[in-house]
This record gives sequence, structure tokens and C-alpha cells, in this order.
Amino acid sequence: MNSMFKDEDIQILEKQLRSFEDNTGCDLLLVVANSSDQYATATWRLAFLSSFIVTLMLSIFFDLAHNYYWPLLFFFLTIIFLFLGNIAFLKNLLISDDEIDKRTYEKAVTYFYTLGVSQISHKVTVMIMLSLLEKKIILLIDEKLKEKISQKELDSLVSEMQFSFKKGAMQEGIMNCMLKLERKILLDFGGKVADTPLVELSDHIHFVRN
Repeated sequence: MNSMFKDEDIQILEKQLRSFEDNTGCDLLLVVANSSDQYATATWRLAFLSSFIVTLMLSIFFDLAHNYYWPLLFFFLTIIFLFLGNIAFLKNLLISDDEIDKRTYEKAVTYFYTLGVSQISHKVTVMIMLSLLEKKIILLIDEKLKEKISQKELDSLVSEMQFSFKKGAMQEGIMNCMLKLERKILLDFGGKVADTPLVELSDHIHFVRN
């Protein structure tokens, strides 16, 4: 999965991550997940719907010697389409936007607490999560930072990252987000969020495979 980034891109991002933490006194968690959910229901929907359509079309144009062949055909087609349903492109066809939004946000909150806030004592944390299957970006901050930074401002940063990603500039999009968020924190808090060194999390990108 880290093949999405060149080695030099990873080094640049992790260097910027450390700079962000040193300058702001906040921990920054950068997570790249292959997906936020297995979407098993979407795979089953694809299998049943496709099998039904194919079986129906075949029954119109062909006659089988015995009627019980049709359920068998439907069963075997279901198995085939269950296998094909693991292909990301086909699976995405039957995943609703609401389901994607819900699953990615839930997974982001889980990572935010299991990889981030629960691992540190000071609770001053930022997390950028990329979920590759869904092509979604989630930006979360803790309660301390929410005192000065609005959800509207976070949404604006996410939109800018998404625009960069569509151009194929993933590293550039993340870098710009970190730089703008750093300037925002320093401006709104009048410097570091805390004067003492608080950085406790890993300063490496977390590549997560579900």
C-alpha cells in the first residue's frame, strides 16, 4: 500500500510531520488505510443482483432440461460474483455515499483514539487519514484545538487536499495541509499550543491494511 508513495515522498512527509510537531507542540498522526471497511454487504448485493440478472436473461433465451438447473446456475453465479465483488471498482458500484461517509468517519475516529489520543498524556492531537478504496480524507483535531479551529476551516483544508489528489499530487496536498494547519495553530494560539515538549507519538506514517 505504501507503493502509493515514493520513498522520497515518504521521507519528505515525515520530515514535515516532525517539523509540524516541533513548531506547534501538537502530535500529528498521519494514517493511510487501504479501506475503512470490508463492505461485505456491498459484495453480497453485487453477487445476488448480478446473479439474478444473468439468470433471468439466460432463462429468456435458453431452456434447460430440468428446472432445478436454474437454482444451481444461480448458486454458481453467486459464487463467481462474490469473488469478483472483491475487486474495488465493482464493489464501489454498490456502496452508497452515505455508507462510505459513515464507515470512513467511524474508522477515522477509531484510529484517532487507538493510535493517537489514548496513547498520549496531553491530548493535543491532529490526525489526517486517507482511505484509499473510498478516496476519502478525514481531518480530525482534539478538543483543545477545536477552541480556535472551526469545522468549516477543517473542511476547507480537506477540499484542498482532495483537489490535489485528483491531480495526482498526493504528497503536495498533504504537505500544504500540514503547512496551512501549522500556520493556523501558531496564529490562533499565539505560538505553540504548549510550551513544554509534548510529542509522544510515532513520527512515521501509519500504513494500515484492513
